[in-house]
Amino acid sequence: MITAVSGLAVGLSVAPSADASVIYQDSFDRVGQLDGSAPDIGPAGATWTANSDVETDGDFITFDAERRLMFLPFTPQAGNVYIASVDVRLDGTSDSGDWHSLGFLGSAPSDTTFSMATGSGDERGQPWLLLRNNGAALHFAGPGTQNNTGGPGTGTFEADVFHTLSVVLDTTGAQWVASASINGTPIGDPHVYTTNPEIGAVGMSSAGGSGFAYTFDNFVLVPEPTSLALLGLGGLMLMSRRRG
Repeated sequence: MITAVSGLAVGLSVAPSADASVIYQDSFDRVGQLDGSAPDIGPAGATWTANSDVETDGDFITFDAERRLMFLPFTPQAGNVYIASVDVRLDGTSDSGDWHSLGFLGSAPSDTTFSMATGSGDERGQPWLLLRNNGAALHFAGPGTQNNTGGPGTGTFEADVFHTLSVVLDTTGAQWVASASINGTPIGDPHVYTTNPEIGAVGMSSAGGSGFAYTFDNFVLVPEPTSLALLGLGGLMLMSRRRG
């Protein structure tokens, strides 16, 4: 399980959760549809929006559909630094370009058969990170696939093990900054927005072919002190993780 970092500065953009240092946390250790279920930690009344075939199996989110979007409501507040993270496992039965993703979404996400790359401007990823089943990765500042900041090529990340995807949104300046990492290694370049994005949710998506497993585990959204954010994504290494 991921446990929250103690002693984090609090600048929540949503109503306080049971743990003041965490906005959202979910280990998915329940059985049933993800849609309509509440995360382990989150504001009162907040639930996941997802397609009916996205299920928790007692350990993970797992499904084999082509394209799915799963999200929780979230609106950032200026003056904070937010880190979203999730563990994903690539399916070793396929080396395709299909992908898992993590990120912040536009102001009005709705269609759970979309991915962060598709949909209208107010639904798509705004910034977000993808990890392909062939081991390549890309960071986009959004919307959708706009503002591609780069990433490593095929074979960088191996299959059948968990990798931690992390996206950081820094709203402490007049112009917000987005950055991303996998397993603590930066992916692409930080992006400074000329126009700050409108964000209404945070979550994950998949895209590509069906017939193999998409697996997500240990979703977390935390606010971080600016001093820790300036050190990069190393703060995430303070968290303990389960590897299924």
